[in-house]
Amino acid sequence: MIEKTREALEKLTRGRKKRTAEQIGEVVGQALAKWKVGKFFAWRVCGGKLEWSLEESRVQQEESLDGRYVARTDASREVLDKTQAVGAYRQLALVDRAFRQLKTVALEIRPVYHHLDERIEAHVFLCMLAYYVQWHMQQKLAPLFASDGTGKDRRWTWAGILERLKGVRRQTVSMKGASVTLTSRPDDEQQELLKLLDVPA
Repeated sequence: MIEKTREALEKLTRGRKKRTAEQIGEVVGQALAKWKVGKFFAWRVCGGKLEWSLEESRVQQEESLDGRYVARTDASREVLDKTQAVGAYRQLALVDRAFRQLKTVALEIRPVYHHLDERIEAHVFLCMLAYYVQWHMQQKLAPLFASDGTGKDRRWTWAGILERLKGVRRQTVSMKGASVTLTSRPDDEQQELLKLLDVPA
């Protein structure tokens, strides 16, 4: 990208077409915007001609950090050492995943049809509580996911597990003053899931 920008600036410098300073600046701006490496170039228009240079020191600094990222924190080393700081940064991905779960995937915190503040707060609390339960379930089911296949050979997904567990039901039927509680019998696959979740079958 730097080389492409250099070629565009050299072409502009060699050109014999007369341009005003504003026109030259517009063409330079287009070239820098196209290749997005303007921070490495210093330029000015002097006497109707373009003068530019490549700032090698900035290029070398960028190359030294290429393929890396810098995590900066205002926490002291007594609170977080460098390994802990990087670990905390990487946990942001888990936070992003949690918000996606809350908003779109299974829990769907929105839309909210409540109008009273306490009902809105209760709705959000229940969604957070549901995510808390979901997180713990996924932790307990980690061995199942780890031993599962990949791609098309993969057997288990979170949605698939919920669908299988929906078949485990307990219902109370009342009729003419008499009531009876019916509990479905989990099959082998459901029993395996309940065992991992520490739920008595």
